[in-house]
Amino acid sequence: MTLGSSFQKRSISHQDVFGSGGNWSDVSGGSATVSKQLAITSTLACVDIKAASIMSMPLHEYTPLGDGRTKVTKSTILDSPSEVFSPEEWLYACSASLSLWDEAIGFITASARGGWATKLEWLNPDDVSKEKFQRRVKYGYAGKLYEKWPLGPIVHIRRRPLPGSLGGGASIGKALDQLVTLGTEGAKAQVASYLAGGLPLAHLEWEGQLDSEQAKATADRYETSRRTNPGRPFTTGKGWKLTPISRGDATSDMVAMRERIATEIAVAHGVPPELVGGSTGSSMTYSTLEGVTRSLEVRALYPVYVAMERTFSRDLLPGDRFCKFNADATVRTSLADRYKAHDTAIRAGMASPDERRALEDEAPIPNGAGDVYLWPPYATTPTPSEVQQ
Repeated sequence: MTLGSSFQKRSISHQDVFGSGGNWSDVSGGSATVSKQLAITSTLACVDIKAASIMSMPLHEYTPLGDGRTKVTKSTILDSPSEVFSPEEWLYACSASLSLWDEAIGFITASARGGWATKLEWLNPDDVSKEKFQRRVKYGYAGKLYEKWPLGPIVHIRRRPLPGSLGGGASIGKALDQLVTLGTEGAKAQVASYLAGGLPLAHLEWEGQLDSEQAKATADRYETSRRTNPGRPFTTGKGWKLTPISRGDATSDMVAMRERIATEIAVAHGVPPELVGGSTGSSMTYSTLEGVTRSLEVRALYPVYVAMERTFSRDLLPGDRFCKFNADATVRTSLADRYKAHDTAIRAGMASPDERRALEDEAPIPNGAGDVYLWPPYATTPTPSEVQQ
């Protein structure tokens, strides 16, 4: 089947995307590099914080109206984008891919009569190859070559692209490779120390002569005792001397190393280190939850969700429609600060009482009394929006 005949169909089967005999669980697999990153708790926390934050943001669809915009009903691709994931999980998968790989690659599996996508599944970037062919990029997946939309079913979102690179920058994985290795090996050493019951590495000395086989047998016995009999003493006959090898305060060293790893991983992801067990020192602390949220949005979330907005609007939505996340809806301040902001917005004519009530999950004022805008601003008598001439 050629690319053209495959893409002209309005529906592409599971087998077209993943091959016969496969299953959707294949999508969740990852390369060793990504698996190593996720083995570090702070990496998993950073990715989850970013993806869960974006997933929880309301995503609205608009059309231009004069110099402004008007909200419209969501297109199918945003309202029900996947056969596997809910809309919220679909957004989570996309943002998690952008956080780990610096790219998200989607495969359009169904389209409407006008050719616009109605279903899209996110692929594992490690399973997709890219090559430049006659000034265009072709994507290899499951033994077939595909092209980007609108010539093919591939939708590709890239972050931090590097000159000459066909994919995302993948800079996080490269920058943190040695640090992640240090973290995983340190965790293994900590587990080994625990299983050994605290019995340390040591120098075993015998007053007489030992050949290589005897020395190896002695060392093996000591190591076996450390691992299989934790907390119990190691006993020997007369003539042996055991000298522990000091390694400093291993516990405090491990805690400091974990904090350093968490800090550097958080910095790479743009997440406030304090949220994942790291530290930036006393000079960079956040006095309010709103301060933490704003720092997270500007450094970590904004670059990701803007890339998603622009690609969705350009490649997936029909006509002049576009979409935007409402990042302000996730900001949580004190009750007094929120109500003060509501009052200011209503008095300035920027919002109606019903719009601000909706942000607090409150029902509209009966009989349309809350669908009014105070205009001119700070006037004493509101003007119903339906009656404005």
